[in-house]
Amino acid sequence: MLVLMRGWSGSGKSYHVQKFMKAHPGSLAYSTDDFWSMDGAYRFDRERLNEAHAWNINRVRLTLKESAGLFRGKERHIFIDNVNIKVMHMQSYIDLAKQHDVQVCQFVSPSVAGTVNRWRALCGRDDKQKALLDVYSCWRRSTHAVPLSTMVRWMEEFEIDDSIEYVLLNHQQSENL
Repeated sequence: MLVLMRGWSGSGKSYHVQKFMKAHPGSLAYSTDDFWSMDGAYRFDRERLNEAHAWNINRVRLTLKESAGLFRGKERHIFIDNVNIKVMHMQSYIDLAKQHDVQVCQFVSPSVAGTVNRWRALCGRDDKQKALLDVYSCWRRSTHAVPLSTMVRWMEEFEIDDSIEYVLLNHQQSENL
């Protein structure tokens, strides 16, 4: 199974990947952030973003080409630990999984799901303020120095895709994954 992690920096994607991987030995995690951390220090370079995404997609492509059969059941998973704000950000991974007959699902960080729902609600001003505070909390937790304005933009642009199965939001129930 290929699991697309979704959420902005500091929303808990990597935390949940670690929990899921403990419950599913032999699973793998791929993140475009690894491109920026090759020598142990995180050095983001916006000019190389397309190169970094292509590099990560290629790693997944090679893994599926060599051992797709290992990831067709519910024992081992490939986690894509990227922000995946828009559906188009996930499409290359979805296409790869389909080519290799590997199931695809998505995991939306719980804090992201609630924040996006509050932001889009036609409720009052309090909901919008709470959503912005949620993003601010993630920004404070983030280890990648993403500007707060970028994270607010990600919240505004987050696309819901109900065509991809959702994974349980509780890592304690990860045996169902």
